[in-house]
Amino acid sequence: MFRIKSFLLCSFLFTATTMLGQSNAIRQQLSQQYTTTEAISQINALTQKEGMLHKELLKFKKNNRSLKTEFVDGTNYYQAQRLEQNKVIYFKTNNEVSRKVSGVEQLISSDNPVFNQLLGQQMLVGIIDGDLVFNRHIEFEKSGSSKVQLRESWDTAIPEDPKEFAVLERRRSHATHVAGTIVAQGLDVKAKGIAPEAEAISYRWSNDMTKLAQLAQQGVLISNHSYGIAAVDNEKKPLLSPEFFGAYTIDAVHMDKIAYLYPYVQPVVAAGNDKIYADLVNPTKQGMDLLLGHANAKNAIVVAAVGVDDTGKLVETNFSSPGPTNDFRIKPDIAAIGENVYSSIYQYHNPNGQIEKTNLYASLSGTSMATPSVSGILLLWQQWALTHKQFPYKAATLKGLVVASAEYLPNQTGPNARIGWGLINAWNGVQLLEAAENEKAFIREDHLTNGQSHTFKVQLTEEVNRLSFTICWTDVEGPYSKLNFVEGNTSKYLVNDLDIRVYRNGETFFPWRLTNSFVHAEAVKGDNSVDNLERIDLDFPEKGTYEVVVSHKNKLVHSVQDYSLLIHSDTYSGVRVEHTLVDKNIQEMVAWPIPTTDVLHLEIPAPFVFTSLEATIHNSNGRLIQTIPIIASHRQNVSVSSLAAGMYFLQVRGGNEKYQIKFIKK
Repeated sequence: MFRIKSFLLCSFLFTATTMLGQSNAIRQQLSQQYTTTEAISQINALTQKEGMLHKELLKFKKNNRSLKTEFVDGTNYYQAQRLEQNKVIYFKTNNEVSRKVSGVEQLISSDNPVFNQLLGQQMLVGIIDGDLVFNRHIEFEKSGSSKVQLRESWDTAIPEDPKEFAVLERRRSHATHVAGTIVAQGLDVKAKGIAPEAEAISYRWSNDMTKLAQLAQQGVLISNHSYGIAAVDNEKKPLLSPEFFGAYTIDAVHMDKIAYLYPYVQPVVAAGNDKIYADLVNPTKQGMDLLLGHANAKNAIVVAAVGVDDTGKLVETNFSSPGPTNDFRIKPDIAAIGENVYSSIYQYHNPNGQIEKTNLYASLSGTSMATPSVSGILLLWQQWALTHKQFPYKAATLKGLVVASAEYLPNQTGPNARIGWGLINAWNGVQLLEAAENEKAFIREDHLTNGQSHTFKVQLTEEVNRLSFTICWTDVEGPYSKLNFVEGNTSKYLVNDLDIRVYRNGETFFPWRLTNSFVHAEAVKGDNSVDNLERIDLDFPEKGTYEVVVSHKNKLVHSVQDYSLLIHSDTYSGVRVEHTLVDKNIQEMVAWPIPTTDVLHLEIPAPFVFTSLEATIHNSNGRLIQTIPIIASHRQNVSVSSLAAGMYFLQVRGGNEKYQIKFIKK
């Protein structure tokens, strides 16, 4: 796990002279938390793995000279990435209307300055795509430079071959459209981004998981992935066999691993556009079970696309790939507008000319277009968090907020495997954040250790239509093996299985889950043992007291699991939570695992996060072995790998309080 390096609190609070002010200081803090021996080792291993997979592809290509390594189809760009289960895996690129439907315009037009000033100021999003963003587009101009930072070299060579030129144009245009949907400043008002004052970092998708880890190490909070594994080629021939759909592939495993290692980064992933090919690629599932690759990751927010019909009604699209996953998780997670999204593009009208056009726009459709809307809204919510609590929410809290504040589509009565929990709504999310700050709703980040459960007393003081309880946690990556690809294999990939229950007057209320059917998966209420997000909805609840219990099944891997809890009504008022964990003292600090081999983890109580603490390690004779300063950290990870095997004492001092625990180094 991570060893958090210390730094001066004053530098954290007063670095407004940097490019991105306090938000930049937060990213520096997160980066320092992540700069650890183990984190670097994990990323190096991932980089080596991706390099090995690429070498396997090159070897395969050498023996199969007819293999197409990249090609285009309409607006899509395809590129071979690796071999998996002896199949060539191709990646495929997969706003005015978006802003209105997703509640962003409602924020901006509000009379409340807290709402209408959420424009993405000082926020930064990572964009990994088929090529780099064309950062010289006029929508990205900022003070004589660009608000989009390219982290790889821009290829200035323009291919003479028309096919190669089409490939180049298609992939750059896609990345530029995605970036515009998030951060375009709105010189063309119809193309204004969701977070028009935010900035972006642009990477190509080669070795994408390593680049996701690099973004996380830089303290970036949101990464956008508007691409996925291709199901068919440009001749509409299947590229994969049915067992790949819904499978927990290496992409999903790696994304979950990175998200667990870096709990503040939230990957946002396109569901894919393969529904129109359902009968061709997965014919027995009747249009369902079409998610591929990292769209099956537990810790990602997977985005479906919806559209608006001629009457102005929100409708599902005919292309957005549905779930469920092979273990019947609720995937996709959420939907956003993905039809006819107007944004910036790249086009080199005359290959033999002099310069690229910098002021071009187009309307495109796909889950690629829906995904950046979600990324942009997450940026706005994190901007709210940085403004009001001076620290970002963990990714699990953001994902919980997405689900808790979503709007069902017409005739939708619960989550489903086509559009998840409904349509994302920026306005609802900020209302929930404001309500929690004013103690009219509840948001809490906490953790369970082995054998623990947490109980909360909730008072509902108003008549409301719905009372909702949501927990979300960033789960440990699941196992990867050939069994993941066995058709019909429904092994569960949830590692740490948390539960939420609500009790009132002898009645128990359960969360939503999907029934175990690919074709007819229905939302029912009961024990959910597959999702790392659970939501309980009570319709037309009585006023009074409700008991909420968060617990876990079995033994927790790593002996602890962070979680986020959100409680609110549909009016974002009338909820008061009574709990006993507010006034924590240093004696409530938690350390694990004991015994340990290399790292001892400390959970710092919230009141001490911005307090100077000092941790010391003594041997059994009382001799001081090691001193570790702790400043501005939720969690301290103390390396004990250099210690000889034996018994030690860890002490943490803060003011007049002291925490001491005995531990064994194996």
